[in-house]
Amino acid sequence: MARWCLLCCLLALAVGVSCHAAQDWFLSKDEISSARHGVERQGIAEWTTGNSVTPLVDGASFMAQLFADIEAAQKGDFVHGCMFDQDPDMLLVPDPANPTKAATTRFATVLTRAVQRGVRVRLLGNINLYLPTKGIQFCKEINAACAKATPDDSTCCAPDSRHFSSSGSAHAKSWVVQRGGETVAYTGGLDVAQGRWDDSTHSDDPDRQSEPPEVLPFWGFHDMMMYVRGPAVRDLARHFWQRWNDPTPPLLLYKLNPFEWTPPPVAENPGSLAIQMLQTFGCNGAKNSHYYQNFAPKGEYTFSEAFYKLVKGARNFLYLADQFMYFDEPLKAVADALPNLSHLVIVTDPAYAFSVEPIPGWNITLAQNMRLHYQYKSLSQLLKDPVQAKKVHIFDIGKVHSGDKIDNLVYVHSKLYIADDEFVIVGSAGIERAGFTNDIEMSIGIFDAGEAGSNTAAATAATVTGSIRAASQWDATLPARAPFAQKLRTRLWSEFLSLPADDPRVVSVDLAVEEFERQAANGTGCVRHYYPTETGDHFYYRALYDVYEPEGRCDS
Repeated sequence: MARWCLLCCLLALAVGVSCHAAQDWFLSKDEISSARHGVERQGIAEWTTGNSVTPLVDGASFMAQLFADIEAAQKGDFVHGCMFDQDPDMLLVPDPANPTKAATTRFATVLTRAVQRGVRVRLLGNINLYLPTKGIQFCKEINAACAKATPDDSTCCAPDSRHFSSSGSAHAKSWVVQRGGETVAYTGGLDVAQGRWDDSTHSDDPDRQSEPPEVLPFWGFHDMMMYVRGPAVRDLARHFWQRWNDPTPPLLLYKLNPFEWTPPPVAENPGSLAIQMLQTFGCNGAKNSHYYQNFAPKGEYTFSEAFYKLVKGARNFLYLADQFMYFDEPLKAVADALPNLSHLVIVTDPAYAFSVEPIPGWNITLAQNMRLHYQYKSLSQLLKDPVQAKKVHIFDIGKVHSGDKIDNLVYVHSKLYIADDEFVIVGSAGIERAGFTNDIEMSIGIFDAGEAGSNTAAATAATVTGSIRAASQWDATLPARAPFAQKLRTRLWSEFLSLPADDPRVVSVDLAVEEFERQAANGTGCVRHYYPTETGDHFYYRALYDVYEPEGRCDS
């Protein structure tokens, strides 16, 4: 019977029809309340339908689109942003042939120019043990502009410390921008910060090299943002509103003036996608530090519950692209699901990425070895059963294959999870203990609930003039009836495998896995086999892990 169900499902996908309904993947109202320790979620929909999503699959397309949207905002509009990291000098649209023009796209300059036009800019950053000053310095420039524009409400940017533990994080990355009579939103894994500006070629081209030296990294960078239109935008806007209006100040000496909730104008029914908001707010932060009392008084774990439901629901394959991949609990669930799967494809970054000194004078080799140990501990669960282990394929990505050379690494910063070419979870929360239990995180679940092919045209038509990269048809070479999840997967795998997105070795999961393995074995492309080395279970690794990965659950 299971084989017949799988066959029927595959046939349905072949003609662009999902073999599941939204409720098969999304959390129910009761599951959402359970993930909040019995507290009903207020002001955020169980899920919404009729949305469109355009994946901005690299920093270049994301920043160009964000620049266009902020520039389009006028007096009476607003720009609301949540950031983990930020660099004021990042050029949103670098142009080595015209550095004067490029300078006008400097991140902080774009925001202060919006303030001067009468746009209501409100920004929440992050402050913690390992980012102690960047948020303060960034907000100083933005708040100076706000003090001139609105002297009675001069704090429009604040570092947010309302997370449990000094090493916890306000890790959500989102933007909500009202412009031209419509509000649009972004969510995913990218900040406007060091190294994030990269394109899909990862070629260190002149555009990337023209970024200020202090924001250029030592590796390529892979992550994305989802560009959302439709009713789901209101849920992303609500996340920001709830945090801004939290009565607990974000940081000493920063007072935020609350503002009334008014549902922002959004496009009605621009696409076929159903979207569910998924969040992490740590219970320890809520109960012990008294954060989130107006909206999550016992915390929220909808992201973790949705991840487990995705894993349990998959019946063909799982694709996990994740920066961390070193939390044993969710990977134990993945191991338990292997008998239901044909393939498990993992793309992550190697722990040796931490063998360099990203901050001069800071030797973080200890962190590298700690990460190796916990990656090994977590991933080894997938290989215990020799029969199921044959389904497991683990890779990292390079600019060119050259062994373990750090300068050729493409840092996989993504937190993207796809089940059966049907369901997607994407956002800021990754497979790490802090993201599952403690930090402030935002992800979304995406399911193609309507007539396939209607999503992208609507999203593209609404793109603001001036963003050439984002306006391009990201899925133009794929069958119009393919579901969103399949289009996103094939777009990304085509990049990794250097093949057209409509190539059978990309579209077919079976053939794609063979191609991943072939290229990794040949050493001629960007795909590399990866498996961490065990570095030992030392007490100082455990102590360091507790610093890097604070436990946010009240019952652990």
